[in-house]
Amino acid sequence: MAAQLKIRLCANADGSITIRVAREADPLSAPVLRQALKDATTGSSPPTIDITDLSHLDPTGLTVLFEAARETGLEMIIGPGCRAYQVVEVSGLRDVAYVRSAR
Repeated sequence: MAAQLKIRLCANADGSITIRVAREADPLSAPVLRQALKDATTGSSPPTIDITDLSHLDPTGLTVLFEAARETGLEMIIGPGCRAYQVVEVSGLRDVAYVRSAR
């Protein structure tokens, strides 16, 4: 049984929002992820998503991230041990989204 995607929206001091996701991004969770990215888009700032705790990123979840990167821009945070890191690298998502390491 797949582990349901867990999403937490965190307000930052500058008024922006960081989406922290955990567990699995798959076809069932794609609409929820897409909506969270839309909700986190503030003014001219692209959404920021922290995928450090994402255990699985399937093609549907990857498509949602590509769409966000192309439509509004996307900043991604990837921490040590991120299981989805290789998918981001191999897919080319790093080429269309700003990716930075977690501190």
